[in-house]
Amino acid sequence: MGSNLISLGERTIFMKKRQFSLLFLLFVAIIFLIHPTRYLPGPSLHSRNNPASPLLDAPVTWWKTATETIHDTEYQVTWQDKTYLPDLPSAYQAPNRAHDLRTYFLPQGIRVLPRTWSGNDASAVPWEIGLSLINLGYPEELQPLPFAKLVPADRRMEYQRGNISEWYVNDKRGLEHKIVIAAPPASNFRTPTNLILEMAMAGTLTSHLAKDGAIEFLTSGGDLALRLGELTVTDATGRTLPAFFAFAPLQSILSIHINITSAVYPINIVSLTTTPNWTAESDLPYAKFGRSVATAGDVNGDGYDDVIIGASEYDNGQPGEGRAFVFHGSAVGLSVTPNWTAESNQAFAYFGTSVSTAGDINADGYADVIVGAYTFDNSSPTNEGQAFAYYGSAAGLSTTPNWTGESDQTGFFGLSVDTAGDVNGDGYDDVIIGAPYFDNGQVNEGRAFLYYGSAAGLSATANWSVETNNVQAYFGSSVGTAGDVNGDGFADVIVSAYQYSNGQYNEGRAFVYHGSATGLSLIPNWTAEGDQFNAIFGSSAGTAGDVNGDGYADVIVGASNFDNGQGASGRAFVYHGSAAGLSTNANWTAQSDEVFASFASSSGTAGDVNGDGYDDVIIGSPNYSHNQAGEGRAYVYEGSANGLLALASWTTESDKIGALFGFSVGTAGDVNNDNYADIIVGAMHYDNGQPYEGRVFVYHGEADPPSVTSTPTSRVTVTATPTNPPGTIRVTPILTATSRSSPTPTRTPSQPTKTPDPRTPTRTPTQTPASLVQNQTNDTVLSSAETINYPFARFVAVTFLALSNLFWFRKRSH
Repeated sequence: MGSNLISLGERTIFMKKRQFSLLFLLFVAIIFLIHPTRYLPGPSLHSRNNPASPLLDAPVTWWKTATETIHDTEYQVTWQDKTYLPDLPSAYQAPNRAHDLRTYFLPQGIRVLPRTWSGNDASAVPWEIGLSLINLGYPEELQPLPFAKLVPADRRMEYQRGNISEWYVNDKRGLEHKIVIAAPPASNFRTPTNLILEMAMAGTLTSHLAKDGAIEFLTSGGDLALRLGELTVTDATGRTLPAFFAFAPLQSILSIHINITSAVYPINIVSLTTTPNWTAESDLPYAKFGRSVATAGDVNGDGYDDVIIGASEYDNGQPGEGRAFVFHGSAVGLSVTPNWTAESNQAFAYFGTSVSTAGDINADGYADVIVGAYTFDNSSPTNEGQAFAYYGSAAGLSTTPNWTGESDQTGFFGLSVDTAGDVNGDGYDDVIIGAPYFDNGQVNEGRAFLYYGSAAGLSATANWSVETNNVQAYFGSSVGTAGDVNGDGFADVIVSAYQYSNGQYNEGRAFVYHGSATGLSLIPNWTAEGDQFNAIFGSSAGTAGDVNGDGYADVIVGASNFDNGQGASGRAFVYHGSAAGLSTNANWTAQSDEVFASFASSSGTAGDVNGDGYDDVIIGSPNYSHNQAGEGRAYVYEGSANGLLALASWTTESDKIGALFGFSVGTAGDVNNDNYADIIVGAMHYDNGQPYEGRVFVYHGEADPPSVTSTPTSRVTVTATPTNPPGTIRVTPILTATSRSSPTPTRTPSQPTKTPDPRTPTRTPTQTPASLVQNQTNDTVLSSAETINYPFARFVAVTFLALSNLFWFRKRSH
């Protein structure tokens, strides 16, 4: 695509600086060798919260810091003598491990492709997109822009081209593009009102203008690979200028049109992407991967939350046996391939119809999981259902179930499963299981069962069970922790009966039972119902976390058939907690205003996705139709001191016909340990080569964007969705913010407390769920006077890492 306008001398100086920095690491290793390190009080090196590191004598915190420092160097801009693109012999490039991207920098612009793919064959690059800023000016007066001079510096590549400031920054957040137009272009008109920037697009992705004004880039299979949207333009005074994207597909030109009436230069342009950070799929027809999704907690105690996904109709020897998958978190997000799987080995058991973290049921410091197979048969009766618990450890989850439970009647036991939190304050998390078709005097009245945790694991028989005594109420269709709604230090639970009739047929009802030192109450402490014919109130129910930061957990209930005037569009209801328990009337509602959208058929806490100290909620609308019928949509509503905001702060869709995106939603915990909660969305009918194989999407949380008045530079964030099966790291929108230290969120305290932290979420943790339900006083700590001297281990580690990176930098790619 032309010369790189960089001299051999400049490249030589650049690489010598690189090598010098690596030699400096060797010098640091020698310093470490000479100088022992002193540590302040903290967890034992081999305590359950700080397992042994790869260096037996070095604490995990040091090893983690060292490896993350090395990982940071992987984002630096380097010269590549042989690229992966056949038509580009050599160029500056920057790999992005977190988002599996590789960007080549040329004077004309950038070329982005996946960092890795099967075989990494240069002749089989999965996709590529090129973006080049080519023209600037006014209608009929566009002026071509010259090629830029490239100036690399660490993870940054600056494009110097006169009146326009432009640069890219490559880091774990993605590839950040910033532009500032310092002064108005020359014009033959006295008062031009419309400023235009044109970018040429090239590559193998197809593009279209979405209904919301964003530009979407799709692979040949129709998968979303890149989305540029949320366009914001401001002038020097901070005033927002009207602007929009325009797209000319025949000319492959993307343009930004800005109304500059009375604008004060410089002008700043901001555009963000909203593609997922990670996706995975089953690659098996009709597997329905994503039928259920949830945080798994931190099952291996590495400080990163993991996720669990159910594929209820996965076949692996038996039709419809089902399978559950766990993917581990890390500094760069979730693993590409599952770290653990389990299945029922029974035809049509539908194992994985429901999945959840179980909390830490044996208080060993590792999160456990629970999986439901609602039609599992254990001799007789048929379709009784069964739930399976798997315990965590330093090596991950056990390969065989540590516990199973069943109802001993055809009740679809395990159609819903969840952690209950610690309902009796004994320091062990408990689990709750629904059997909505259970009969005990009334047909399909339903029943919920709770099992206590202990040092030995879950109890063999249910410690608590209740039912509705209402015909075909399907009590137990949704079950879960409610958090601590009254602040007494004991976790509470919520159960729904979505076809409960009490004045209106199938209006639905939700029930909350308070915890105590003796366990759950036998009669509900709170109920609410739909008060509308066939509203299906309770189609989803669970904790909302603490959306208003008052120290009491709140709950969210969905009514997917609620009629808001459009016919079965759906509505979500949030009730705030208090010392007296939940509010009688809903404190907040939201709806979709689209016929048959099934809004709130799934809902729950999102955790604190923006780190403001207030929990947020996520809601699924799987039958929502926008550009494609039944593609589905997910919504996030942010919390505040006054509760949830009226409008969704984030939405996204599948862009696939009939995908049912949002059929399952929830918090993913904090999979990359950045102190922002992440979210997970399932689309169980997503097709990508196999019908109804299903796909799951994870989106990373981050700080809210700064106000437009405080951001003088513009930004266009380039993100992508690689095609590596079965799961790949994806890119999230980049937001510049000051790092904050979030308080540790918790599902439920391991010991009763009368004064919960008002900033503490009360359901699914955003960091390490398992560690939050244990007795922290049992951890062995080091005296501040103790000195740990491990010079040899440190020297070997740092030397090895430095030398390997020196070799790594000299290769054509890293």
